[in-house]
Amino acid sequence: MQLDGKHIVVTGAASGIGQALVTQFATQANQILATDIDADHLQIAAQAWDSFPATIHSLQGDVSTEQGIDQLFEESIRLMGHIDLFIANAGFAYYEALTEPDWTHLQKIFDLNTLSPIYNTLKMQQLYSEKSYRVVVTASSMAHYGLKGYALYSASKAALHRFAESHRQTLPHAEMLTLVYPISVRTNFFRSAAKNPAPTIPPSQTADYVARQIIKGIEHDKATIHTSRIFQLTLIMERVFPPIRWIIKAIHAWGFNRWQRKTR
Repeated sequence: MQLDGKHIVVTGAASGIGQALVTQFATQANQILATDIDADHLQIAAQAWDSFPATIHSLQGDVSTEQGIDQLFEESIRLMGHIDLFIANAGFAYYEALTEPDWTHLQKIFDLNTLSPIYNTLKMQQLYSEKSYRVVVTASSMAHYGLKGYALYSASKAALHRFAESHRQTLPHAEMLTLVYPISVRTNFFRSAAKNPAPTIPPSQTADYVARQIIKGIEHDKATIHTSRIFQLTLIMERVFPPIRWIIKAIHAWGFNRWQRKTR
């Protein structure tokens, strides 16, 4: 997919990977609708985009609800006419020891991380079943690895992994639904995952680097984008040497136990 002259929606655009993607898309003559629930940070980001050649629309909104997503699509079509590329990037993590059954706590992360991208995917399919379009969803390396402290986050991303694997079989082309599997990204992700900042999981990457890898994957029509070659190699190697998975889990379990002692 050539990314010039396209109409693009990016959720979670006020910071991190989303902001980096909008910045890089904005270097071409694209139309972009950048949306985020955080109006203040979105406004700050929008000021930095003013000098770019792209036409960028900013929209504050909550994409964790059906109504919020429907409004996003309505505004996107009103402002841009149609959508070529939808980047479902918004999401967050909990870093915690699960001890109590709290339905609201559970629903919050699955509404945004899982149900929202799936709903976006189906909305795009409904609107553009006869046209060429692309949905790109930010998943996580934790869709493959369940790490201690990230039970709900890992589950929310693993659900996307299985959805995509199944849903692609109903699409004319697998790359119409692309999943991205970043590893640790150096943003405020780990600071906001818990009251006390969660430890950064090595190896880490910058949001700009991850955005470049995503764009490269879109341009090469990839259905799956792994932003780390080290992580890709790990997935391959564990087929030959399965204990790698348990070594990785043990290392991160040690980090979680250390973090938990500090937070008491």
